[in-house]
Amino acid sequence: MVLSVLNFMNQKVFFSLCFFCCSGASLLASHVGERLYMQKCSHCHGLKGEQSVFETSAVIQGWQIDKTLQALHGYKDHSYGSTKKGVMKVIVARMDEKSIEDVATYIENLK
Repeated sequence: MVLSVLNFMNQKVFFSLCFFCCSGASLLASHVGERLYMQKCSHCHGLKGEQSVFETSAVIQGWQIDKTLQALHGYKDHSYGSTKKGVMKVIVARMDEKSIEDVATYIENLK
């Protein structure tokens, strides 16, 4: 009986640790995306992506990851954006691929 209880408790601890580790990676990525968004994007696009920049850009709130990745890569390779894309070109030029993906994931979840 005592061994059964200890075995059950060990299994609970094991599964709790597995859940914590797996969800922790996801939470970390989300946190990194949020931090980057707040540092690099929120000043123009708003805290939740709700603002149109210069009244010419689309509101980015809730954009699908693929759409955001296409836009950010386009700014980086100069194939995307209107005549007012200068600021975005400078911001994205300093971002690595992981940072771009983290921000895109964060933007998709903005509501």
